[in-house]
Amino acid sequence: MWRIGLVILLCTNVGYLSASAEQNVAGEKTVMLSHLMNRQVFEYRAYKDVQIFHYDIPEQVSKATWNFSALPTNLNRCDVRDVSVYLKYGSYPVINPDGAEYPSHFRIHQSPIYDTIFISDGSHHTITVTSPTPGDWYAVAFLPITRARITQKGLFPNCTIWFESSLSATIISDVIVVFPEVQAHQEIQLYQEIENASQTYKFYVPADTWAVQVNVSRCSAHGVPKDGKSDAGCPLVVMSSGRSLPNPDHPGTATTNCSNNGPVATCQQEWVPWEEQWHYLTIAAPNHHVGFTLKVLFQSCAPEYPLPRYLLVNDLDTRHICSSINKTSKLRVIFRNTNNQSRIPPPPNCFARIPLMRKTYGGNFLFEFDQLPFENGSSPLKAYVSTLSPTLMSFEIRPSHDIGGTLNFEVGLDPFLNTSYHNVSLVACLTHGVRSEVLPDRCTVGASLHVNSSSSLTVSRVSIPYPEPGLWYITMQAFCYLSDPLLNHAQIYIDCPSNKTAVYFGLASGSCVFGSCGRYGRCHQYISSGFIFSTCVCSVGYRGWGCTDDKKALSSSELLMGSLLLTLSNLFFIPAIIVALRRKFFTEALLYCCTMFFSTFYHACDEEGYSFCLMRLSVMQFCDFYSAILSFWLTLISMADLGHTLTSLLHMGGAVGVALGVVYDQTGLWVFLVPALSGIFIIMLSWASHMRRKKGCYPQKTYWFLCLPFGMALAAGGLLGYAFLETDHNYKFVHSAWHAAMALAIVFLLPLRREAEEYSPPGVIPSHS
Repeated sequence: MWRIGLVILLCTNVGYLSASAEQNVAGEKTVMLSHLMNRQVFEYRAYKDVQIFHYDIPEQVSKATWNFSALPTNLNRCDVRDVSVYLKYGSYPVINPDGAEYPSHFRIHQSPIYDTIFISDGSHHTITVTSPTPGDWYAVAFLPITRARITQKGLFPNCTIWFESSLSATIISDVIVVFPEVQAHQEIQLYQEIENASQTYKFYVPADTWAVQVNVSRCSAHGVPKDGKSDAGCPLVVMSSGRSLPNPDHPGTATTNCSNNGPVATCQQEWVPWEEQWHYLTIAAPNHHVGFTLKVLFQSCAPEYPLPRYLLVNDLDTRHICSSINKTSKLRVIFRNTNNQSRIPPPPNCFARIPLMRKTYGGNFLFEFDQLPFENGSSPLKAYVSTLSPTLMSFEIRPSHDIGGTLNFEVGLDPFLNTSYHNVSLVACLTHGVRSEVLPDRCTVGASLHVNSSSSLTVSRVSIPYPEPGLWYITMQAFCYLSDPLLNHAQIYIDCPSNKTAVYFGLASGSCVFGSCGRYGRCHQYISSGFIFSTCVCSVGYRGWGCTDDKKALSSSELLMGSLLLTLSNLFFIPAIIVALRRKFFTEALLYCCTMFFSTFYHACDEEGYSFCLMRLSVMQFCDFYSAILSFWLTLISMADLGHTLTSLLHMGGAVGVALGVVYDQTGLWVFLVPALSGIFIIMLSWASHMRRKKGCYPQKTYWFLCLPFGMALAAGGLLGYAFLETDHNYKFVHSAWHAAMALAIVFLLPLRREAEEYSPPGVIPSHS
């Protein structure tokens, strides 16, 4: 096996425990990295409702602490609410706080997700992460839904919840940065001593590095440890980690206790590195004063092109290598002779690689990876996977730009594969950061995809929502097997007659789930804090990332019933229209017809499942609100029984004023309250004027004791139900009752008669018929 021996130069301060310990303590500093000021958080109904917060973690952080707090606009008038926060490295957290199921082909768990829930009383709550991965971190915050009541705007206090966060980190500066000379035939081992402490080293792993091996040799304990016990062997603990500082509690940290090797003075650790990333190595000597030498070896899969000749002896200025050395000193490095050395091939255990090319399309998150094209510009249709060893492909996901979509990978065997004598099983592994070993039945890490020629399943796929940035690997290998009917069709693996198998694969990114959300959802792209992400917005009770969870979905009969209730309940306006025509309120009758029409088709367009849109929903919504409020206004003016001139003037003034109010805020309280209070005030003045002129009761007693109480009761009941009783679950019933109550209230509230021939000069109020 060919290894590149990289120069690991240890910038040492040969000393004892006391100096090292003080230096480690002094080498840590805690700094405030960011403070994100108040932002509003919303109730969670779909992922579109989350607020995204971004943080940046620098290198060499031993501990990061996020501090969160939330406060309503008015703590005295507003109830405290629960606030949920989810935190993750690299990309947006993939969560399902409503308990919905993910699509079956989704692969969710990448980096760990940290979460907390607290109340919005202004108190501070923290999430602490030890040895965090440097780079981008994202948090999402929202309010869990605790009630399904529909609150009408203006009737309740505006209780906005404001969220604030900050990030502080403890940074270690006492890290020996190693700058290796990338020359293939030099080996430098320097001596290091530590006592009752630890030392951390940092080195960069270049591309095409297959494995890293850490060798500790000449390990010896000096003197007697403080506990009085003398142990033979190497009393060191070696911990290594890619990208972040080693932490024994993290699964990505490789830990080796050298004392377990017995009475030997050597210790070795080997692992698969993250390519083109910084790696950290911590060596600890608990309760001992230990001297040792350290060597780090890289196994590379890139062919070497050596220089024509090496100097046999070279003097290096150690200040160019280790900045912590104050005095100038010379280090003599001896190289092996490189004469007559030819190109060295990669080691035999490296996987064959298929290079990929990125194709980017218009739009967010739209890109794919394919094999390099032929000379004529066309791309290969098939990829050939080895049956002797795994075949490797790699591609990169860019930070920020690529993480808001879904990465989709699918693979299948050639349908024209010859399976006359044996079957073929294809195993593909999709991993992030480090490659996976391929076994006939599984992958050692990452997402596993299996396709068998004896199965009806010809394609296997996996989707990664919000993929983490960095280098990703696809490792594939084909296996040949026979199906033994005597052993319940168990697979007996055999050697393949051919060393390659043709496969098809697709690797692309898109929004949501393959660009859509199925029949019961729509795919949208949203922006939060400048970060774009795609998500599904589901309907008719479906939930989940692909709108595939139907546990709370509404049945067809429930959907049809809701649509019919909300639309056909407007037919209760027909009695009001007939009464208005019989009593010669022609303008009011026309407006009641418009209200019935627009309300019917607005709800027909706004419903889920069974819907029909005559025009854009926004147009129908304006017409519905405008005609309803204007009908309310005209009914009050007709009850006032004014002259034609004043009636016409108030009709036109009301039409303009209501249009202004609806455009300004069609769901606000004042757009209803101003016409109502104005109309009631006009009625009181008009009726008082009539009673003063007639010196008696006005209107007639029949209207006072029969029509007015019933009309007021219906209107009040409808308003109370509309304002205080509507929830997400009973909306179709309560809102339909509101339609019926308000329409029937008109039948009782309209005046008894308007004479068609009656005409009053300006300023003259006629008598009531």
